[in-house]
Amino acid sequence: MKNVVSFMTANYVAQRSGYAMDDWPHGDRTTQEWFAPLETFPERFGVLLSDVRALGFDAIDLWAAHLHHSWATAEHLAAAQELLEQHGLTVTSYAVRVGTDEAESVCDVAAAVGTTLIGGLAPDPRNAAPVLRERGMRLGIENHAERTPQEILEQIGDDADVLGTTIDTGWWFANHSRGAGIDAADTNAVDAKTSGARIGNDAACAASALAADKPTSANTHESECANSNISPIPAIRPNTLVWMRQPTMKPTPTIKETTNTLRTRSASVRPASTAERDIGSDWNRSMRPLWRSSARPTPVWIDPNTTVCANTPGIR
Repeated sequence: MKNVVSFMTANYVAQRSGYAMDDWPHGDRTTQEWFAPLETFPERFGVLLSDVRALGFDAIDLWAAHLHHSWATAEHLAAAQELLEQHGLTVTSYAVRVGTDEAESVCDVAAAVGTTLIGGLAPDPRNAAPVLRERGMRLGIENHAERTPQEILEQIGDDADVLGTTIDTGWWFANHSRGAGIDAADTNAVDAKTSGARIGNDAACAASALAADKPTSANTHESECANSNISPIPAIRPNTLVWMRQPTMKPTPTIKETTNTLRTRSASVRPASTAERDIGSDWNRSMRPLWRSSARPTPVWIDPNTTVCANTPGIR
C-alpha cells in the first residue's frame, strides 16, 4: 500500500490573524469567520488549495475550520468538491473535534470531501462509535490531556474496528514532562514543549517548575522566587556622553535629569522699557493699554527642560 504524504491545512491556523494569534481558539475563530460566508467561500477555499498545490502536495488533511460541519451547507460542500477536483487534491482525513452528538454532521462533511478517516479530539468516542460504524468511517482520537498510551487504549475499548488514535507527539512529550510523567519516562521538565509561549516557556525553564505537576501553569521564576529586600541603586549621571545604555545587562531604575535654570524671556527679546520711544505725538503704543505695555516688562517663566531615560527590559 502506498504511503500518502498530505498537507495539514491547520498549518495555516495563524494566517487569518496576521500571524499574531493569541492562542489556538483565536486562530480557529478567525479562520472560520473568513471561510464561512458562502458568497466568498469558493474563491477563498480555492486560494487555500492553490497554495497547497504550489507546495507540491497532492493530498491534504482538511482542518475543520476551513470547512466546518456547523456551518457547511450543501452549497459549501458542492463548491469544495469541485475545487478539490479542479486542483487535483484528495482529502486524506478530516481533522475536527467530534463533540457529543456531532458524529452525524461530521461524517456528512467527511463523506462529501471523499474521506472515511476522521482525526481529532473526541470527549465521548464510544458514543460516536455506532454512527461511525454505520457510515463506514473511522475516528483517530487525538491525545491531549492523556499522559500514557494506556489512557487512549481505554477509550478505544472494544470499538477498535472504528476507533484508533491520531498521535500528537508534542502533547505526549509535554505530558511526560509533568511531575508524574518525569518519573515514568525519565524526562526533564526543562525539555518540555509548552503551550502559551509568553508564560509557558518561561515557567517551564524556571527552577520553580521542576517539581510542578503542570509546568505550563507554574509560577515564573520572578513570581516564585521574588526577593523584596533588593533595592536598586540609582545610576549616577556620567560626566561624558553615554553612547549606549545596556539596560538588559545592568538594569537601573528610571533616570530623570532636570535643568533647574529658569529663563527670563522678556529681557532677552526686547529692551527693558520702550516708554521713551516716540511712536506718535499723542499716541504711544507701548503704553496703551497699560496692562499690555512693555514699559513694565514681566519675566516670562518657562517650564524646565526635562530629559527622561526609561529603563526598557529586554524582550526575548
